[in-house]
Amino acid sequence: MQSRLLATKVGEGHTGMIAQTGKPLFVADYQNSPYRIADLPETEWIVSLGGVPLISKEKLLGVLVVATSSLHEFGESEQKLLESVGRSIGVAIDNACLFDDVARGKKEWETTFDAMTSGVSIHDRDFNIIRANSSLARMLGTTTAELIGKKCYEVFHGMDSPLEACPQEKTFEEGKSFSLDVEEPLLGRILHVSSDPIYDAEGNITGVVHDVRDITEQEHLREQLTQSEKLRSLGEMAGGVAHDFNNFLTVILGNTQLLLAQLKADEATAGNCELDGHDGDFRESLESVLHAAGDAAETVRRIQEFTRVRTARSFTTVNLNKVVSNAIEVARPRWRDEADARGGQIELKTKLGEVPPVNANEAELGEVFINIVLNAADALSAGGTITLTSETEPDGHWARVSVADSGEGMEEDVRKRIFEPFFTTTGVSGTGLGLSVA
Repeated sequence: MQSRLLATKVGEGHTGMIAQTGKPLFVADYQNSPYRIADLPETEWIVSLGGVPLISKEKLLGVLVVATSSLHEFGESEQKLLESVGRSIGVAIDNACLFDDVARGKKEWETTFDAMTSGVSIHDRDFNIIRANSSLARMLGTTTAELIGKKCYEVFHGMDSPLEACPQEKTFEEGKSFSLDVEEPLLGRILHVSSDPIYDAEGNITGVVHDVRDITEQEHLREQLTQSEKLRSLGEMAGGVAHDFNNFLTVILGNTQLLLAQLKADEATAGNCELDGHDGDFRESLESVLHAAGDAAETVRRIQEFTRVRTARSFTTVNLNKVVSNAIEVARPRWRDEADARGGQIELKTKLGEVPPVNANEAELGEVFINIVLNAADALSAGGTITLTSETEPDGHWARVSVADSGEGMEEDVRKRIFEPFFTTTGVSGTGLGLSVA
């Protein structure tokens, strides 16, 4: 008895007939039977032939054929044996196909799971991570194997218990989806976290699908859009109030100039007589008012220009040390009064060295120093020291002004944003426009 594989069409020949009818077929004299396929050299050696269908769940999967090269009558026991073997092979083939389908489906599911750009994980009721995709592992700087079995709140927040507003906890409590946006210090990112319930056959929640999306860039874009809207509103507002505000400044400037002119006339009348010390202080105060009002007018102009395209600036030769000294005098009343109100004392020191004249806009440069000094004073809530130093760079072509204070200093995130409009760390008392328009 020999065993070989023959391929025929359904309904053609011995094997094709079994495939068509789904019934066993045994032939003792194959060469003289109606099932012989003529001109098929591969079958010339066959004398007797028997075959059974391979069926599982009423589905034909194939045909098992046994052929002999000598005359053979297939007895009842042989036929039943072949039918039994055929049924077993059919079930085995069906199970193998089912296993392949399951394996293929599992592979496709895993591929899809890992292809998702969101960080997705599946958690049980005890907050254990039982599955995680590659995106989540990359987001957390680890591997999926390292995440399995860990508590989600340990991995995401470095905590030993869930967040107060944990969406997963709410999902278990109320049986529905929840989401929230959270700024995660551990990752330094802003995340959108959502939780969706997983049900068993009885409708009980057995776990959750936990989805994490990094929305840091979107939030930054949203902030930039908000700032753009604020700037647009500021431009409209500045255009409306600039005229009235300039009128007020004109009154201040005009009267201050009249007072200074009158004071000079009195000094000329007095001749060489020694002036009262109060007159000298009065003149200095008037000059400070005149200087501050002029800077205020310049600030209004620059606020208006802030939301428009910048044009070429007019620079003049400026005495840098004089600009620093004037800025200190303008800022002195505010930081001194505020320090006194807080019960602290601020000492302002200057170390102004020989520096070359610089090309600059005096009013803008002065406002830079004013804002830096006032910011330093705000940081010294309990008092301290502010030191302004000017010096010439070694190459002799550059001048440097340094401002230092004895406070705690600036965090890196704050330092990066000091020139952003409306960014302030002083709460409602600050506008966030200081350095951004200076």
